[in-house]
Amino acid sequence: MRLNPLHEYCPYVSLILSLVVNPYLIYLILKHTRHEVGSYKYILLSFAAFDILYSSVDALVKPGFHVHKSAFIVFITGGPLNYPPPIGSIAVCIYLSFFSMSLAILSIHFLYRYIAIVHSKWLVHFSSWYSFPLCVIYVLALALIWSLSTISTMYPTPLLYDMMRNSVLADYDAVIEELGCIGPVYIQQTLKHAAMSQKVRDLQTQLFRALIVQTIIPSITNYLPAFVTLATPIFGIDIGKLNNYYSPVMVCLFPVLDPLCIIYFVKDYKKAVQKAFGCGQKSVEDSSTATGKYIAPSRHSLEHS
Repeated sequence: MRLNPLHEYCPYVSLILSLVVNPYLIYLILKHTRHEVGSYKYILLSFAAFDILYSSVDALVKPGFHVHKSAFIVFITGGPLNYPPPIGSIAVCIYLSFFSMSLAILSIHFLYRYIAIVHSKWLVHFSSWYSFPLCVIYVLALALIWSLSTISTMYPTPLLYDMMRNSVLADYDAVIEELGCIGPVYIQQTLKHAAMSQKVRDLQTQLFRALIVQTIIPSITNYLPAFVTLATPIFGIDIGKLNNYYSPVMVCLFPVLDPLCIIYFVKDYKKAVQKAFGCGQKSVEDSSTATGKYIAPSRHSLEHS
């Protein structure tokens, strides 16, 4: 399946460059690494070898990404593993697990650098016979967990097929059931098909929207200030006391914004607040004036007039 020229040729160009750059890096590591580097050179070698494998798998799978409404899919567009589920879907999960492996190898890099600087006497463990097998087991275990989590939560379902069928057919002239793919259907779409009353469905939708915003709030008020504080020293950026105008202020806003988010999105809470503060409730006269309509008095009011 050809999506566009960039998608068609970029994986192959990247693979060729990877097969040139990474072997050359391996040569440099083996021939020009100082003795003081120690066993860290083997970690550098593992990263170079992994990069070759990663680019090879990417060229074999050539993944495509498609987003439609409340769902997305990652699918195979060619190569020897281009089969319908389950083979194609498992292949996509294996491909995605390489992202987790790259993170695992990076974490080993950071662990080694930390030990080399803070606890140098522990470096002997990286030179022992068991260090390499342990690192391999750690990386593969994380990849396995990642793959199993992906296949168990995003294996294609009839709901995903129904939502994506027309869009995939229109954009790629392909039948989605024949694509090796994985993808989730986000909960707001699942709620529409869930067996529950409309009242419960509305409540679940309100709570889900509140949860989304509750996830965004700490990203701005907590994680971003933490990133600024932790990252600027790494790059030698001297922000000094300027950080006090941002980080402490944003952090203290979180416990205030979090409950306000729930009150705003849950209608029962919102109505209770409006009633308590006398806002959001229009009188009969106001509503009749605003709409330009005459509202007839009730029988009860006529009897007391």
